[in-house]
Amino acid sequence: MKTPITPQVINQGLIEKIAASMRLDIAGMNIEELQAGVIAELDNMEVRTTESLDHKKLVGAFNRTYDNVLQSPVFYSSPDAEIGHPLQGAQGTQFDTTGLVEQLIKEELNKMLDEPAGGPLGKVAFSPKRMDSAYRKEPNTKVEESMFIAIHAHIYKNEPGLLKNMFPKIYALAKAGKYPEILSPPEGIVYRILGGVSLKTASKILNLPISELKTDKVWYVDTKHVLQPRKFIQSWTSKPNASVLEDLALDNGEGGPITILLEAEVPASGKFILNPSAACKIAGINEFCDESETISGGPVKLIGASFHYSDPDNYREPSYLSGTKLVKSLLAALDYKAKK
Repeated sequence: MKTPITPQVINQGLIEKIAASMRLDIAGMNIEELQAGVIAELDNMEVRTTESLDHKKLVGAFNRTYDNVLQSPVFYSSPDAEIGHPLQGAQGTQFDTTGLVEQLIKEELNKMLDEPAGGPLGKVAFSPKRMDSAYRKEPNTKVEESMFIAIHAHIYKNEPGLLKNMFPKIYALAKAGKYPEILSPPEGIVYRILGGVSLKTASKILNLPISELKTDKVWYVDTKHVLQPRKFIQSWTSKPNASVLEDLALDNGEGGPITILLEAEVPASGKFILNPSAACKIAGINEFCDESETISGGPVKLIGASFHYSDPDNYREPSYLSGTKLVKSLLAALDYKAKK
């Protein structure tokens, strides 16, 4: 059955998803105007049913509509078109776009994966940035350049937004066996340390009541809890080195009294990308080589954790509470449990 292209198909949810995928700001714009513009652009391309709709046409129609709205002398937002509310005037049942969007993205990704070696994916990832001059002859493809910029922004600038948007595609490439030397992390245990965690956050992460967190010892938690990270992109290290972990702890603080060392396993615990050994040989993502960084996207199933509570009213040993000695104690707790 052919479904005609109507406001119920190009509905508010689909408009918002397209805008988010293209990182375009539609705040203040009239959603109905965007809907009508996209439908008109598709009609100009003789796309009048979902059967003839594909990702390229949909994005192209939205992009032209967005530019036209921006160039209008005045654009405004309907008070009835707030995010999360149905559009006034859109009569009938709203078309469920979830499956449509997923299918369009899948089609786009499959086209990338089907390219032959030496095509748009290239033979070697990030060739111009390789420190081995033998690989520098091949220019980056568009896909490779996008991946490199996203990974670089996260590692160098601690700005994970681009990588969050690209992660599903990068992970799919890794799972499909593309660029395994750089995208596929080695199997094994990885660690993530969080310093200055609030009692409330620690309770959620460790799946423990707050009353059990207030202790003057380093404790091991035999947890199989699934970590639902506050930020989609998370950095992990495969090197259980106290000085490295101490530096990483300083980057993750929120002013609380808890320090947590998390333990996960690649690949069983979640979705991971990036081989730290290969990253060390690529200019632009190799500055923090000693951290042996692997990156996760989304939920991660923990296999263990250790933590320490620092009484905020009793900082008698600040060097212990925040320094290398504490990290060594957290590592020792994980190691002791592993040997039992």
